[in-house]
Amino acid sequence: MVRVLIFVAAILVWGCVNEKQLVQRFAPKEDDEFARKFVELIRRSQYEEADHMIDPGLIAKNGAVPLTQLHQVLNHGEPISFEMIGANVGFFRPWDGSESKRRSNLTYQIQFPDAWVVAAFVIESSSGGKYIAGANLQPVSDSLQVLNRFTFKNKSALHYLFLAACVFVPLFILSTIVICIFSRIRLRWLWIIFILFGVMQFQLNWTTRQTSVQSVSVLLLGGAFFRASSYAPVVLSFGIPIGAIVFLAFLPWLRRKRVPRPSPLTPI
Repeated sequence: MVRVLIFVAAILVWGCVNEKQLVQRFAPKEDDEFARKFVELIRRSQYEEADHMIDPGLIAKNGAVPLTQLHQVLNHGEPISFEMIGANVGFFRPWDGSESKRRSNLTYQIQFPDAWVVAAFVIESSSGGKYIAGANLQPVSDSLQVLNRFTFKNKSALHYLFLAACVFVPLFILSTIVICIFSRIRLRWLWIIFILFGVMQFQLNWTTRQTSVQSVSVLLLGGAFFRASSYAPVVLSFGIPIGAIVFLAFLPWLRRKRVPRPSPLTPI
């Protein structure tokens, strides 16, 4: 038993380390350093130098960036930790036909002695230089791993309804598949494929309670439990098991009727 617990703990630790390494692998090192430098300049109130790191086109369009407001969010002393929790890199070419640019969307979680901050930056790089094309600093009450953990504390009836649906729908589909396998019907395998999927998709963000509906969607086994990372919220999804419902409704008409074998002719 002890060995099993040690093995499970090792897998969890390896998963966390591997997750951080994977995020850092996606982020260009120079963009990471650029974003961290921008944060440090703002924190130390070195606005003039930080202002030169901002995209001039952004300033011309929206006016001067309120760096003092960003400073207020970061004004909590020396950071205890400054970790990257998200990275997305892409290349695009502007509509005016100018040279292509690289755009890095980097997200960080910063821990201070008395505060937590989630910082998101858009960094554009080209032959003309590297600039901050977008910045969003959001104070949070705790680390995202704590805020987005899967817990039943202070949850509403809606949470339990979604959780029950995400458990019941896959069980209903699997039970229907078993019935289909052992039923004498034609086109059995086509029916199984039809039963496997739930139609539409209802989603619930477990942390924020935000719901959404995707009307054009199919979901394998009709239920899903998704989490992008240990920092992201859990998203529950379920679909309507139309295939299973239709199959069970028409099952009496789908069953093959047993035709009695003709009795052997007796000689006269």
